[in-house]
Amino acid sequence: MPAAEQQLLPLFQAGRHHEVVAQARQLEVQPQTQPLAANVLAASLFQLGEFGQAASLLEALEATLGQDRDYLSLYGATCRRLGLLQRAEQLLARALQLDPGSMAVRNNYANVLIDLGRGDEARTLLEQLLREQPDYQDARQNLNRLQFRQQPPAPAPQAPPSAPAAAPQPSWSPADPLMLAFSEEEV
Repeated sequence: MPAAEQQLLPLFQAGRHHEVVAQARQLEVQPQTQPLAANVLAASLFQLGEFGQAASLLEALEATLGQDRDYLSLYGATCRRLGLLQRAEQLLARALQLDPGSMAVRNNYANVLIDLGRGDEARTLLEQLLREQPDYQDARQNLNRLQFRQQPPAPAPQAPPSAPAAAPQPSWSPADPLMLAFSEEEV
């Protein structure tokens, strides 16, 4: 394993993503010459929510890692986070072709299908995942998200019945304001 990978991978596995980024910058990791280290860097950037930076690295790695299931899954998930749903679907479909049994890839693919409004396909995938592994929490959460999205909207609350309209009051004003202060007999 190249030196950059040897340094970055343990940090990544320990969840020390800020350190991965700092170390990769210090080592001047380049996708063209250190594709696996750059992929670890992209995965840490993804974990830190730096989806744009991760996507730039992953795009540069496609020629080298485009046949790696994990790379395709990461790139697909990154594209999904950026709202590039068609691209995410393409990448995750390729990852599924490489490894149709991968639970993580199928789960990620179901997420994209939900986002694309293809709920029936997503439901089939998620239910299959849960039959295979009933305690797969990500799949359970995604199925719940799908069910929530497919619920019909609640009817709008009814306004309480309004009181009958009051009869209009005659609008008149006497010629002499003093007339209001006295009854007809006094005038």
